Amino acid sequence: MWNEIIGHTQIIAMLQATLASGKIPHAMLFSGPAGVGKMTVARVLAAELLKAPIDRHPDFTVVAAEGSSVKIEQIRNLKRQSAHAPHTAEWQVCILENAERMTREAANSFLKLLEEPPGYMVFILVASTAAPLLPTIVSRCRIFRFQLLPQAILADALQQKGFSPDQANLCARLGEGRLQPAIALLQAGGLQRRNQVLDFVGALPTTDMPSLWQQAVEVTKLEAGEAEAWRRFLLVVLRDLLVCCLNCGQQDVLFNMDQAARLSVMAEPWEAKRLMGAMQAIYDLERSLAANANSRLAYEALLIRLKELAQCRA
Repeated sequence: MWNEIIGHTQIIAMLQATLASGKIPHAMLFSGPAGVGKMTVARVLAAELLKAPIDRHPDFTVVAAEGSSVKIEQIRNLKRQSAHAPHTAEWQVCILENAERMTREAANSFLKLLEEPPGYMVFILVASTAAPLLPTIVSRCRIFRFQLLPQAILADALQQKGFSPDQANLCARLGEGRLQPAIALLQAGGLQRRNQVLDFVGALPTTDMPSLWQQAVEVTKLEAGEAEAWRRFLLVVLRDLLVCCLNCGQQDVLFNMDQAARLSVMAEPWEAKRLMGAMQAIYDLERSLAANANSRLAYEALLIRLKELAQCRA
């Protein structure tokens, strides 16, 4: 099953060595960017520990966020379950997905479970970042830090799945080292959001204010993951326009390689300084959203700034 995993060879080697030693930590933390394969590795590790497929296995549990958070009742249920010895295996294995999204009450309750874990329990915490977790939880885990996948490895994996080299290379770049987003881009309609962002940026110099307000409304209505994808594509398109403005003459450094000719035309009204200002405006938006700013006002401010930068002349 290990051969099903793409990349992360050092982490796989460490996990295999841990299994061979028989000294299994009661808690492991898999941290790293979303979409790079942490859950895949966690599920393979669980199957290795249980020595059986994990689908419907009585000694395997996944606890994931319900809505926006992992709630205390979920941890209480986990505590009740962990009080019973394994049914058929040597271990009980629990994957705690979205571990960074535990409420404070849930985190404190889980900490108590970690402080005196049953000898047969193995917890695999999966988190995009360890920062929100209680330091006392992190200190009780063996940490495995996952990185973004190199583009060449990701593109090769996509070709192995039957996609053409051009498709694989394009979506490996746009996926930015994340397997699941790259695969999603290759599905029917997968590039629709990217194409919408291209249309939006191309029309910025002539967009009227009612259309701008409407765009802000539409983005605000998106689910968190979709809104993040919109912002990421916006940043990537502006970055590609900057490459064109700087006359690098290297289409192979573009993220949107399939849109090279269009990007060259779109870049004509811009200059490098204004594009860097536009990219900075997106970073400012990210900080505002992280600080719980009003999302509608934050997006409106971003779009107004982008329009100003698209229209102004040196």
